[in-house]
Amino acid sequence: LGVYPGRFSLWRRLLLLASPLVPTEGMNEHGLTVSKAYVPRDDPPYDPSRDTLMFRTAMRLVLDQARTTQEAIDLLALYNISFAGAGGHLLIADPSGDSAILEYFDDQVVVIRNPAPWQVITNFEVGNPNNQDQEPGCQRYNLVEDALEHSEGVLNIEGGLDLLSQVSVNGTLWSISFDMTTQEMDIVLHRQYENVFHLSKDGW
Repeated sequence: LGVYPGRFSLWRRLLLLASPLVPTEGMNEHGLTVSKAYVPRDDPPYDPSRDTLMFRTAMRLVLDQARTTQEAIDLLALYNISFAGAGGHLLIADPSGDSAILEYFDDQVVVIRNPAPWQVITNFEVGNPNNQDQEPGCQRYNLVEDALEHSEGVLNIEGGLDLLSQVSVNGTLWSISFDMTTQEMDIVLHRQYENVFHLSKDGW
């Protein structure tokens, strides 16, 4: 019994060291942010002449090499992107206010630019006209869209987290509010919104 706790602790440390390689969302030193949300389908295009990246590796590549939303889009266009059967779409944004949603369905990549100073994704395909069967996702999307329209897209980092709390669900594992200008973020785990972890360039 004295051996296994140490082994388990070592395994947890190894997983923690590997965590930067498997992001689900993040922000880099330029304020560029990328986030992934689940959608039901997974049928991205495939070009045999291009290398294939798992979506987490693709997000790591964006955070490591891109400074702007357009640079990220151009970078991802060089690869096949795989969601390994768990569909998804990406939201990419930079401090200039430029953002885009990248969706992968019907064997194509659809790039949706922000028509306003904000952009929203939840768990349905924004660019797919046949998404009427995903109404629960639409309700959460509409709530966020209405709130941002009311505030003209201006929220501080605390306000962003408060809005995320309003659309969280039982399965929400974490919520993050990014400030792309200061590279600060507020993080909440398992909907415990009374317990906020604040991260800045100086640390926690």
